[in-house]
Amino acid sequence: MFEITGERKKIIISGAGPAGLLMASLLLARNKEEPTAKSVAYDVTLIDSRYDFGTFTKEELKEKHRSWMLVLGDHGLDAIRTLPTLYNDYVKGEGVILTDLLLYYAGKKQMSANNQPPSGDTSTGPSENIVVDRNFIVAALARYLNDNHKDDEHFTSMYSTKCQYVDYENKQVLVRDVESKAEHYMPYDLLMAATECDPQYVKL
Repeated sequence: MFEITGERKKIIISGAGPAGLLMASLLLARNKEEPTAKSVAYDVTLIDSRYDFGTFTKEELKEKHRSWMLVLGDHGLDAIRTLPTLYNDYVKGEGVILTDLLLYYAGKKQMSANNQPPSGDTSTGPSENIVVDRNFIVAALARYLNDNHKDDEHFTSMYSTKCQYVDYENKQVLVRDVESKAEHYMPYDLLMAATECDPQYVKL
């Protein structure tokens, strides 16, 4: 990793869902690029009120945590593929992207989605819309961060922590530990809200 001696920006990402986890990974990857005169080091803090899904097995996710289906379009997959190790080893390698006809239920109604590549075309990988279990993709992205940035001085994960209030004037966020109820302010240069809506079927 190159030594970064230029400007450092404090980035707070509120929400450790697919968007927040991927954004953290992409920002941290920039710290590993060869620096230029305009290089910026990103100090990334990821905040989420829930647990770190990267520490759970698939069995634990199925049994203990409610989930729903997400549809990843081409732009979502392209963003994940920007980090080849993330896509090949953590998403594709762990079977998060399914390659067969997927059956799932919306209430009592059975639905299906074909995750096969377009007929006769194997060069572009998965088809335009890929259906994945929300918890599985979150767990894969979280594991990637844990494995690659656990000891990274530029990365801090704060699970079981809520963003309570944003002081825009002074560029700081009030956060609260879910268990201890302790609160403190955290300064930021850029605040990203990566919270999710909660339907059974969402297109990213």
